[in-house]
Amino acid sequence: MAKVQVRVKAVSEATNQPDVYMMLLQEVEGKRLLPVLIGKAEAQSIIVAMEHIGMTRPLPHDLIITLAAECRAKLSYVHIYRKDFQLFYSYLVFNQDERRIVIDARTSDAIAIAVRTSAPIYVEEEIIGAVTFLDMTKRGKSAPLDTLSDDELQRRMTKAAEREDYELASKYRDELRRRAAPPENADSGECAEK
Repeated sequence: MAKVQVRVKAVSEATNQPDVYMMLLQEVEGKRLLPVLIGKAEAQSIIVAMEHIGMTRPLPHDLIITLAAECRAKLSYVHIYRKDFQLFYSYLVFNQDERRIVIDARTSDAIAIAVRTSAPIYVEEEIIGAVTFLDMTKRGKSAPLDTLSDDELQRRMTKAAEREDYELASKYRDELRRRAAPPENADSGECAEK
């Protein structure tokens, strides 16, 4: 079967289900998108890795990478090989010396590990070919902050604070403050009308 390489394009809260997030995978050499529903913990782990947010203690996905390294194994790639309704099935494919190790994993966990190690992610053509989805990056957590409106930043900051995700809330707050600050080269005199 043919495999298509994908990357994580965005992760955002699913609007109709609490504590459920949608991760969008996009073809590396194309525009097709594959939506994958994931849990809150996995979504936050992926976002932390994508945005290079430093943590004081290792997350479970970091521990897996450390354990593999201690065993001289390196993640070669992630393979999303099957879809059954809304459930995706994946393999973590490691190389250890001359040995290939294939481990069954939840897709969200496999991708959280792949993002941390920059390992490629592949999906079967028949899976991505059967699913069509329109771009939603304007709502995605990984969308650049400067593309979000002030109202959207305020909404996200409030939701992040309610979830006690203060690091993310502070990013939104800082962007709002940056926008509210006068430009560095602004004249301190009165404004002239045009």
